[in-house]
Amino acid sequence: MRLPLINNSRSLTGTYKVPVLIGGVYGVGSVQAAKSSTSNSTQKQVIGIEMAEQKALAVAKGQVESIELKKKNTQVYYEVEIDQGQKDVDVLIEAYTGESLGVRNDNDDAPS
Repeated sequence: MRLPLINNSRSLTGTYKVPVLIGGVYGVGSVQAAKSSTSNSTQKQVIGIEMAEQKALAVAKGQVESIELKKKNTQVYYEVEIDQGQKDVDVLIEAYTGESLGVRNDNDDAPS
């Protein structure tokens, strides 16, 4: 079963949100950076959602709740939200190399 990207624009100027089915199987094709009209060189490709999930789970154990492809300035990365029972963490994975950029506590669900 293939799940569509909510924002399927080929440009990486915004955020891509991809639903993750808990306990299910999903597949989404890899996302590519927009083609440069002035260059015929080989295009860089992101590592893909499945690889980003594997890399994030190697850094922080738990259940993946969501994966978003984000761009901040010139950096493109996956933000992988992981439920660890009593807390949630966000693992940031560089979209082209798969390198972990860090882990931060996710306080989005904290009571106000």
